[in-house]
This record gives sequence, structure tokens and C-alpha cells, in this order.
Amino acid sequence: MRTIPGVEESGMGRTQLSFRLFAALLAIAMIATAAGGVFLVLLQQHIDAFKAGALGLGDAVWQREQLLIIGLACTFALVVLVLAWSWFATYRAERDWRHKQLRLAAAFHEFASEVEGRAAARTSELAEANATLREETQALMREVARRKAAEAEARRQSRNRALTGLVDRSTFLDAIEQALARSQGGDQGFAVFVLALDDANKVVNAAAGQTADGAQLPEVARRLQATLRTTDLLAILDPNRIGVVAAGIDDPGNAVIMADTLIATAGGSRSTGGDETETGVNVGIALSDSAVADGEAVLANAEVALKQAMSSARDAYCFFTETMSVGARDRVALIGELREAIASSKQFFLLYQPQVEIGSGKIVGLEALLRWDHPLRGVLSPARFVPIAESAGLMAALDRWAWREASLQSKAWLDAGLPAVVTSVNVTAAYVARARQLGEDVAAVLATSGLPPSHFEIEVSEHVLMQATEAQMDALAQLRPKGIRLAIDDLGAGSSSFRHLRQYAADRVTIAQELVRTIDFDPVSAAMVRSTIGLCRDLGIVTSAKGVSTAAQLEMLRSWGCREAQGFLFAKPLAADDAASLLSHGVIDISERIAATAAA
Repeated sequence: MRTIPGVEESGMGRTQLSFRLFAALLAIAMIATAAGGVFLVLLQQHIDAFKAGALGLGDAVWQREQLLIIGLACTFALVVLVLAWSWFATYRAERDWRHKQLRLAAAFHEFASEVEGRAAARTSELAEANATLREETQALMREVARRKAAEAEARRQSRNRALTGLVDRSTFLDAIEQALARSQGGDQGFAVFVLALDDANKVVNAAAGQTADGAQLPEVARRLQATLRTTDLLAILDPNRIGVVAAGIDDPGNAVIMADTLIATAGGSRSTGGDETETGVNVGIALSDSAVADGEAVLANAEVALKQAMSSARDAYCFFTETMSVGARDRVALIGELREAIASSKQFFLLYQPQVEIGSGKIVGLEALLRWDHPLRGVLSPARFVPIAESAGLMAALDRWAWREASLQSKAWLDAGLPAVVTSVNVTAAYVARARQLGEDVAAVLATSGLPPSHFEIEVSEHVLMQATEAQMDALAQLRPKGIRLAIDDLGAGSSSFRHLRQYAADRVTIAQELVRTIDFDPVSAAMVRSTIGLCRDLGIVTSAKGVSTAAQLEMLRSWGCREAQGFLFAKPLAADDAASLLSHGVIDISERIAATAAA
């Protein structure tokens, strides 16, 4: 029971006061008894004197002792009555005081419980309000980042239009829709051509605003526009493809003539900075068809035909045929679903796979891996939708979404007090092609999330770097002075060129899992991995092996001096909550994981 300050002390004072009153009454009773005895003695003397007189009462016998006893008995009885009343009054007062004390204590306890209940309820309300505010703030930050990215994309497209006079993909699709409507209304047919340039001086370089290659895009545009009619429309479909809508071409013969003209005009050799460059061009062709539902389907047909042309020979063209239609329909459907998913941002999610220091088991980083939770097709891996997103010009939007989510999640882990690690994200060719825009967008994402740049790493695959120009490499290198870490990803997955280790000032190199998975039985793979680790060590670059799944692979990597590793031996890709739980430990017990893997 709660006590009220001063109640115990006041009760004790009351008890002491009652005791003192009782003692005073007892003293008074004793004095009264003595006084009564004296009075009786005097009274007896008067009676004796009176008896000795002439009153005639001599026959009365009074015994002094008897009278004294009676007087004392009466006095004692009176004293006992007085003491009993005093005790009863004291007891009743004490009882009433105790009852008042208990009632007051109960009231105070009830009041304190009510206050505590109200405080707990208010605290819960504030916590819920704080959580709601945090969610709304994060949603607002994501929306701000999305709008900034959209504004950056609009600026980029505006620069492209100012530089070349060409329209973008959206306007190109509108033109196809209009041509399709006219064709289905009985007007003349049309053809859609998609061109891909295969040299280092692609259209994408000028789209990135780079000086060395920026002069090439206006040149290609001027040459193409000079051969086309005023009713034809040119557009940049994505960083390395050009589209043409040609009205009035509804038979293969005329389409072939125009394709040859486009190849001859856009291709061939030209001088670039004093060097002679040979450019190859492939063309995909889709003729108007009343069975096609929309412009997206027509464009997808042309892109399917372009892939066929690129797989056959250089400077080749290919018509879309019905044998390609099944794959094309699925491709068109997936592109539409991909656009809807990007617009909603609710179907994509990230998994996080830990990167571990081989010597200690310490978690030093997490790689963010993109997944698509398709409502009908299930969870799709990047291999299923990334190539389609790249060809449809949607990959840059997916990249930005992944960066934003990864940086927000990493900042949330830091705020929660979890160990600080580096979060790695992948960058596709769509962004490397416009490397200067990459720096602006990454800076905007980090500013929105509040994540320090040193905790964010950009991974660029070896395959993408092999196609990058010097200007793009220089633009990528400008990220490091801003504090953003850079890594060469999947070294050894393609045609390796160690010159990138010198030109591309990387903080880290990841060795492709295709090599790592075979080092324990393929001497060539083992030699390549061992030499890569040694070279990076001499250059002061951290090496990280991907796809480590066995203890034998780990031991070989350890003996060669590899610093970090990643793979199923340590942990599979984890959801954010599971990754946070693993981060809270900070270290992975490698021996325990090896034992668990062996038992499985």
C-alpha cells in the first residue's frame, strides 16, 4: 500500500497525545483518591465529636475502619470508571484516526493508479503518433526523391532534345499510337524501325552530356534527318537505341530500302577526336498490323526483331514475324506490368546478403539485391526482368528505386544503433551511360535519406565497364571525392581487362561467382582468382569473393589473401528484418556455419 507523507508521523503524534492524556487522568485519579481518604478521616473526626456531644446519639456505633473502607471503595470505583471512559475515548479516537488514514491512503492509491494509467495511455498514443509520423516522413522522403529523379530525367531529356532535336520514348509511343489509329481507320500503313549502334561512341554518350562524344549525336541525327521525310519521326528510345516511325511504308520491299538507307547513313566510319571509328548498325523492323492492340506492342515487335538482327550479323536488319509473336506478346505484357509496378513502387523489394571479413567473421557490408514480387508470376529474379527493363528504357527508374530504398533502410539501421556497415547497390548500363547524371541522382538519394556517403557503395559490373568510354570512366571516378565508395563487380565474369583496375579507382573488387564456385576443381579458375587477389593486394584494393558455398573454397581464398567473401556458406539473401537481426550480432561464426553446411 502507498503511504502518504506525514500520515504515519501524525498517527504516532496522536497516539503519544492519547497516552499523555491517559497518564494525566491517572494522576488526577490518584490525587482524588488521596483527597477522598483525607476527607473521610476528617469526616470521621467530626462524627466522633458529634457522638461525644449532647445529641443523644451515643447509642450509634460507628466504626472508623468500616467507613474508611467504604469511602476508599467508592473512590476507587469512581477512578476506575473515569479511567475506563478515558481509555474508551482514547481507543475510539485512535480507531477513527486509523480509519481516516486508511481511507486517505486508499484514495491516494486510486488517484496514483489513475494518473499512472493516464500517463501510460498517453505514452502509448505518443509512440503510435511518432511511428505514424516516421512512416509519413519516410513516405514523403521517398516521394521527394522520386520527384527529384523525375525532374532530373526531364532535364536530361530536355538536354537531349536541345542537343539533337529528337523526341523521347514517350513522345515516340504517342506517334506510333496515332499512326496505328490512322492505319486501323483505313488510312495508309506505317513501319517502325529500331536502330542499335555497336561502337563505343553510342548515342548514349551524348545523352549523358559528355563533351567528347556529345558531338557525335548531332552528327548522327543530322545525317538521319537529311535522309528522312518530314512525316517521319526520330526519337531516342534508350541510351543506345534510336527509333524511327515512317508513314506510308506498309510493304516489306519499301521497308528494306529504308533499312538499308538507315544503316548506310548512321553507320560507316567517321573521325572522333582524331581517331577513325567504325560504327556498326543493326535494325529491327515492325510493319503495321491491324491485329496489334497498341503502340507499345508495335515497338516491342520491332525490338524483338532487332535482337534477332543483332544475333545474326553486323549491319543487318530483321523483320518481325509471327513465329516471334508468342515471345513478343509475353514481352509486351511484361513491359506493361513492369511500368505499372514501377509507378506503384509496391511490388519491388530488396534482399540483403552479408559480406564477411574472412579472418574474423565480422560483417563489413550488405549487398542490396532487387526482387519483383509479381502478383501473378510470383517472385522474379533480376535475370527475368532486368534485360526487358533495360531494353524498354525502364532500368534507370528501377536503379533509383533500389538506391532510395537501400539508403533509407541503411539509415534506419544506423538510427537503431546497429553496427555501421557499407550497403552496396548495383548500377546498370543505363546509368553508366550517363555517368554525370549518376552522380547527381546518387547525391540526391543520400541527401534525402540522410545516409553518410561513406556507408554507400556503387557496384559497376566488369561487363558494363568494358563498354564504357573514357569520359564515362572519368565521370564515375568523380564519385569518390564525394565520399561514395566504388566497386568493380563480378570481375572475371566476362572478357576481363585489368586495365580497369588502373583507370577505375575502385575501393573494392568482387570476384565473379562463376570463377569462385570452380576454384576447388578447376586449375584455370583457381589461377585466375589467385592472380586477381595478388594483383589487387599489390594495388591496395580490397578483394571480395562472391558465391562462396564450401569450406574448401573458403580455405583456398583465405590462403591466397582474399579479405572478404559473400555466399550461401555465410548467409543467403535476407529480408530487412532478418538482416537487422544478423547485424545486431555483428559477427558470423564461420566454423558454426561450416558445420551446419556440412550437416546439411
